[in-house]
Amino acid sequence: MTAGDGSESGPRRGVPEDLVREVASWFLDPDSGALPRVEEAALVGLGEPVNTDPLLSQEARESTRLNVRHWAATIAETPHQPVAPALAGPVVGIAREVIRRGADRAVFTGYHVAKDEAWRLWMQRTFELDADPADVAAALDLVFRSLSSWVDATLDELTALVQREREDYLWQSHAQRLATVTQLLDEDPVDLDLTEHRLGYRLRGTHHVAAVLWTAAARPDQAALMHTATELRRRAGSPPMVAVPASSSSLWLWLGSPRPLDPVVLTEAPRNDTGDEPNGVRLAVGGTGANVDGFRRSHFEAVSAQQLLLRAHRVRAAAFDDIALVHLAAQNEQAARAYLGRVLGRLSTADPDLRHTVRVYLREGLSAARAARALYTHRNTVLSRIKRAEKLLAPERLPNRWLEVGVALEIDHWLGSPG
Repeated sequence: MTAGDGSESGPRRGVPEDLVREVASWFLDPDSGALPRVEEAALVGLGEPVNTDPLLSQEARESTRLNVRHWAATIAETPHQPVAPALAGPVVGIAREVIRRGADRAVFTGYHVAKDEAWRLWMQRTFELDADPADVAAALDLVFRSLSSWVDATLDELTALVQREREDYLWQSHAQRLATVTQLLDEDPVDLDLTEHRLGYRLRGTHHVAAVLWTAAARPDQAALMHTATELRRRAGSPPMVAVPASSSSLWLWLGSPRPLDPVVLTEAPRNDTGDEPNGVRLAVGGTGANVDGFRRSHFEAVSAQQLLLRAHRVRAAAFDDIALVHLAAQNEQAARAYLGRVLGRLSTADPDLRHTVRVYLREGLSAARAARALYTHRNTVLSRIKRAEKLLAPERLPNRWLEVGVALEIDHWLGSPG
């Protein structure tokens, strides 16, 4: 200060904005050693494989250096303005690579560990300055809010960008897989080695079971479809799988195994307390088939089962092996319906619960006890309903007609009774 007016001999320090600028200048000075320490912290947060791969480590350091320089230079120039993210090539590149390797959380951890180290160094340097405590507190509050909001905004933009790229990649991948599968199903000449490579799935020397999964078109849910596909794979013993979105609300699935799989097991998906499929997914499963022909045939059987399921709204899942007879009958629906009416007679217009009981009774080998367990009812209830049905079916002819009645009830179950 001068002796006369008490003014400072140089620029007055102590204003919060000046403190911010001074520490920012120190932070950006290579001699301070601040940037390398923040870079090291980022590597620790990113973890393996970044910090053990020399090239990835170099890219991570460059990304951290660019980010911190951008933030420090901006806050020094305009301390009270939010610092916008700067997604330079190296910044996006290392994040993309880490996320591509499935370590999404590592990106967040790396940024926050680096932020903590930058904040620690910034506070340490600020407290070393000879400044008014109130100005120090105001400057640190300004810096903390700026640093935190900038890191959050950068992560938001970065993850949104990488997610868009990931979705584009997955869509292209799904489109290629769908085109590959469609060509295979159409029996177009294909290079089997290339096809197996593209699908990541063996076609030759493998027993295949195909399935079609779908949700209501008004409520497409690919996540639910993939979750169900994964559950089916688990139930089958975790064999190799290829899953291809066929539309926004449907998925084509194949499971492959050296030994034949049981398709019926796949239709016994877990249910919730109400007895409904928890996520609204419906399922049609083809029979087991070997090699390329089996891959195709099982899929087309699953599609045939799906066509019947679309008509039987109350049925969630079915295996083609269980409905093959109805599928054949449905090739001539007019004749099938005439057969149904002729065999069932008055039973065709009786209470649906009565027809369902008779159908289950026949499926359980004419065992009232097993039918009662399947229907969650008492054995006497089953016997009572069977007696009612016998009266509607002309009982004097029943001993020779149970097979016909069973076929007719299956047609009724899937196609519905005649008008």
